[in-house]
Amino acid sequence: MNAHAEVCLYRHTLDSLFDSSSEASASYIEESMTALDSDMPDFNSDHMDSLSQFDSPAFDDLFEADSQEMEAPINITFPPKNMELQYMALFGLDLEKIVLDNRITEKGYAAVVKLINEIVAKVAPGHERLPSPYKSRKQLEQAYPVKTMRYDTCVDGCMLFTKYTEVECCQCHQHRYDDEMKPFRTINVLPITQQLGLLLYNKETRQDLHHRSEYSLSGNYDDVFSGSYYQGLMDQHFTNEYDIAIGLYTDGFAPSSKSSSSLTMVHLVIYNYHPSIR
Repeated sequence: MNAHAEVCLYRHTLDSLFDSSSEASASYIEESMTALDSDMPDFNSDHMDSLSQFDSPAFDDLFEADSQEMEAPINITFPPKNMELQYMALFGLDLEKIVLDNRITEKGYAAVVKLINEIVAKVAPGHERLPSPYKSRKQLEQAYPVKTMRYDTCVDGCMLFTKYTEVECCQCHQHRYDDEMKPFRTINVLPITQQLGLLLYNKETRQDLHHRSEYSLSGNYDDVFSGSYYQGLMDQHFTNEYDIAIGLYTDGFAPSSKSSSSLTMVHLVIYNYHPSIR
């Protein structure tokens, strides 16, 4: 998977967490944070208000204080200890999304987290801090519904082993395992079906998949859906508005004129998207 695809999936995961109810989001964070820190207190999402309704008057007052003369000290109140952990974890994921959307560098990301935590330490000593970039990503990985599957491959890249009974490459006959029965080479794969399921799960990306079901013939060949091949498949394979049409393209090439090996590019296109965003 290329870097762009990984970033898109990463962003879909963040969107999915924030698209779901706050209780569901809190549940994801609860599971991932508990795995990272066994001493962390249990979360109680039943008493967690909607994130959109959460207000932080302390920070609002802090910025208003610049333009107003205030004789009385600022009263800062925060949620109970376990709620602090939940909210800071969710804010950490929100910041992660901002970093991705704005292409902020790792160095810049770390600097922002450090600055926010310094502000929190001065405004509310003892309050929970924003999780580090590393911890935020670990939480996201553990909350991500699509899990990788590991496969053994030929050491020369000829094939992918899908059966336990396969012990050598059918092309070059290289052994699959070394003397200790460890595979020479492996690859991690994110299942396509689960990735497509994630697109349907998220409300925003689900809306983007309506182009196929809303398409109507105009007499012009302006999309793949205009063709007779797709029209012949509609009644049998595309009866639901959320059925996804995909195209798989492959292209083999030699990386250089003197190369003795070849590479194959595999490109999957989701036709449900409008042509302008495919």
